[in-house]
Amino acid sequence: MALTYDIEKDAFYLKGVKKGKEEGVKEGIKKGREEGKQEEKTALILGLLKSGKMTLQEIASLTKVTVAEIQKMADQKKHR
Repeated sequence: MALTYDIEKDAFYLKGVKKGKEEGVKEGIKKGREEGKQEEKTALILGLLKSGKMTLQEIASLTKVTVAEIQKMADQKKHR
């Protein structure tokens, strides 16, 4: 007679699944916050570019983004 064991009902298995889900949720929240911060920074940069009151260097210094990245955003804005 063969012995069968349903691993999906095992207490340690279920504990591991629960822990995995919790870690996944935490990672998802962290990623969402990082994406939100990046979107906010992009909106700020685009607003500053639109105002035309600051140089690319000033915007880069204020936002901690390279001048090259600011220039790229400015170029993309022109082509929209």
